[in-house]
Amino acid sequence: MGRGRAVVWCLFWMGLTAGCSTTRVVRLDMGMGEPVLHTPRAVDGAGPVELDEDTFKTAVERLARGVRPSAHPLREARHRLGVPERGGMSLYERRRLVPVGEEGEGSRAALQESTSEHALTRDYARWCEDEDGEADCLRLLEGGASLGREGKYALALAFALGDVWEETGDALEDLSAPWAVRATLTASVSMYLMPWSLPEPRSKGVPARMTATAMAYLGVESLWQVLDGWGVLVRRVDGARTFEELRDAGAAYGEVLGDNAARVLVMLSAASAGVPAKGMALPGAEKAAVALEAQAGCSYRELSSVESVAMTPEGFTLVLPPTALARSGRDEELRGHSQR
Repeated sequence: MGRGRAVVWCLFWMGLTAGCSTTRVVRLDMGMGEPVLHTPRAVDGAGPVELDEDTFKTAVERLARGVRPSAHPLREARHRLGVPERGGMSLYERRRLVPVGEEGEGSRAALQESTSEHALTRDYARWCEDEDGEADCLRLLEGGASLGREGKYALALAFALGDVWEETGDALEDLSAPWAVRATLTASVSMYLMPWSLPEPRSKGVPARMTATAMAYLGVESLWQVLDGWGVLVRRVDGARTFEELRDAGAAYGEVLGDNAARVLVMLSAASAGVPAKGMALPGAEKAAVALEAQAGCSYRELSSVESVAMTPEGFTLVLPPTALARSGRDEELRGHSQR
């Protein structure tokens, strides 16, 4: 290999390894000039909060007592979390608007979509009957004859949750309607994740506070991978034509998600979907508070003040009100940063 070619290859490899080792950063935007840039740092006792199975089940069982199951969980979760519709029903639903009698590739494609859609919905019903004994165990059909696009995402998520989906069922078994509550929680997690597949991923209001809390529990890099992976799942689900392809898409996302992140998302969704008992704290909150300071540079007590969270290739931007500075006791320090 010539010297010039060796140099080019070396630079190419350095570029690849640099891209793989990128450190995600957090920007704190308090409407006072340039956002404050924070690079996550390693601090003793500030690692990810690990929720074991027993801790998770106990937390979900307590939180779920305040959850009211919905007959239309996707619709209810979308309204509660303020999530806009991503584009209505599946691709097949749009394609069937071909005028009656029109010939050609368009009508044949619509027929193929119709056939695969009905087969997928039929297989979903069979799976539900094996799991629960009823044909729409996750309440995804919304009164229609087939799964919509959002229904497919929620079903793929159930597969992605894997063992944690079963753990959730175990935690709810003493409730009067355990399957209905689990369907509500699955829809809540799915709807929370939905905005992260958009071209400019951002969450506001309750979902933003869920994101900041998840950041405290999982860390910046892990959370970024989980949310970025959801976009990959959405693209795979959009291209799925069979139940097996949907299951495979969910299983692939499950590898990215992992049990701990899955438990954290289900727990936070249970907390947001219900009315927690007075004085109830989330397990691991003390460690999460230390981690959030190290990972995002803001106080855990300011989670309720987070207005929005945006995700970029570089990391996250958290929007906080200026009053959050005074309450955190770091106003002079951060103002000095923002003016540099």
